[in-house]
Amino acid sequence: MIALTALFIASLVCAIYTFLIYAEWFKNLSFFYIAITVLGIGMTIPWGIIVKYVPTKESLFLFSISWDIMVTLVSIVIPICFYGVKFSFTNWIGIGLILAGVFTIKLANIR
Repeated sequence: MIALTALFIASLVCAIYTFLIYAEWFKNLSFFYIAITVLGIGMTIPWGIIVKYVPTKESLFLFSISWDIMVTLVSIVIPICFYGVKFSFTNWIGIGLILAGVFTIKLANIR
């Protein structure tokens, strides 16, 4: 339960981070670098909690895949939904390949 809560918190922080890095007003803040660092730490700590409290390698593996998918999806969905980023057909193929690559890399590490 602790690891799921940490993954949820990391998802929220990742969404906030992604939303803010596309905002021009945020980039112009005098404390931009401090804010980015704090948000980065806000994602690192939940991952550390996940690593500490997940009991088996298999479970950690599933959390690792979940983490990668979460970061990839948030990085794609936020710009599209909130900032009107448009993709061409070839961009969508690339996104599909990214997701396939995440699975391929993770599945290749199963022993």
